[in-house]
Amino acid sequence: MKIEEIIDKKEAHKVAILRYLLLNTNVSFDKLMKERNLSKNTLKLYLQEIEDLGEELNKTLIVKREGDFLNLQMSANLNLDIIITHYILNSIEFKMLNYLLYNQKFSTIQLTRELSISESSVFRKIKRINFFLDEFDISIKNGRIIGDELQVRYFYFLLYDYLIKNNQSFAVNHKKYSQISTQARGLIGALAINISGNADISLQIWLEISRLRQNSKQGRKNSLVKKSRLFQKDKLYKDIYTFMTDYFVSNCEYDFNFESMSIYAFVSALPIMDEDRHYFYDLMRSKRLPTAMHDVYIREYILQHYSSKRISLNLEKQIGYQLSQTNSRLYFFKGYLQKYVWENLIKKETKLLSHNLFKLAKSLQKVVLEQIGIDYDESETSDLQNFLLISYINILSIIDFHIAEIVTIGIVEESLPVYGPNYYQYLHRTLTSAVKGIQVEKYEKRNKYDLVITTDPKITLKEDEKLYLLSEFESNYDLAMIKKIIEERKTEKNILSKP
Repeated sequence: MKIEEIIDKKEAHKVAILRYLLLNTNVSFDKLMKERNLSKNTLKLYLQEIEDLGEELNKTLIVKREGDFLNLQMSANLNLDIIITHYILNSIEFKMLNYLLYNQKFSTIQLTRELSISESSVFRKIKRINFFLDEFDISIKNGRIIGDELQVRYFYFLLYDYLIKNNQSFAVNHKKYSQISTQARGLIGALAINISGNADISLQIWLEISRLRQNSKQGRKNSLVKKSRLFQKDKLYKDIYTFMTDYFVSNCEYDFNFESMSIYAFVSALPIMDEDRHYFYDLMRSKRLPTAMHDVYIREYILQHYSSKRISLNLEKQIGYQLSQTNSRLYFFKGYLQKYVWENLIKKETKLLSHNLFKLAKSLQKVVLEQIGIDYDESETSDLQNFLLISYINILSIIDFHIAEIVTIGIVEESLPVYGPNYYQYLHRTLTSAVKGIQVEKYEKRNKYDLVITTDPKITLKEDEKLYLLSEFESNYDLAMIKKIIEERKTEKNILSKP
């Protein structure tokens, strides 16, 4: 689900306007009006309200109209996440979800009084909330959140983790989420986890949500309890279970099996353990565990494409770490909180990979979905499919960065006309910023290159060197052809064996 689905529709329009201005240049007022399907007066109103929000946040947030074009000006210490978080905290949808977390149930009369809205608004908001909760396989019914208990906690974790990390005042006012508890410190010590970054805050948020939900009678627990039977002998699970039984020894009603397994799922699927601790755990865990089997299969599937390359131990650690989180999240959880526009993100990420590696990422996506029993449809663009594709693109990018051989390019500056130095700088800047894994330099006769760029057709090439003759200054055609040849040369130098 998109994070802005939680906010009111009017504010969602403003977020969409800001996102469009951030992603696009030379946006005219009329173009934005058509893109967002808004009237002239409505768009003017929204642009003014965006500026008003900047004043409220005490930040620069202005959309200036310069001629026919719109120019976004935003403080360096302000981003879209902070703006979205502000809108979420003021939305009726969030207030209803927040009320349910702390009170477990509500009546329509209670909500009308608590939120100062009508009964019809309550029903309308519940319908809207259920629409985006459907991805997590949970819903609000009869004044309660129903569905798998692990899924309920997972949804609340994603939401509160986002809010805590993007709104300082919310974090200050909800210290139980942002201040590390005795339980969290004890668990970190018991598991010998080296916490980095904000992982301790994430763990604390999960534990606090679990505390608030532990007495819920509506959340179904059978699915996770059934899965837990496969993990009873796993060392990480046993360490968590031992700690939980010691910590809650006086609580005879505590569901140790479910609570321990929920923490296991969370620690496995999110970046809580560092790479070294995960590698140590991976060596010890049974390879018959469902998550371990997925990890091994996918890792081998990837590595066979690099059969002629030597993979270092550190790189294997990194690959295993990333794969394990992706596969564990897929095994234990449903749903994803989308902060970015998938299409734009995939488009940007794809530029980092060769065509062959992108095909491999798509192949991995299909294999994993089929392994877990989900029909693969290439035309479908669900959050699950997009999450998997981005994850595998990132993993392949890591491998490619570490082991791919550099494509060297020599530009013969002397062969260029009077604008030679400027054109060399233009080509150098354009190619190095647009294409990964290349080295661009001025042509030296004593050196050997994978590609020589010049205007001189009589130049003498060494063995295996390829030639490209420039036609026009800053020609889009020339650039496109050069990039194509670079990709061909990269493929030749980094041949991938077929799966």
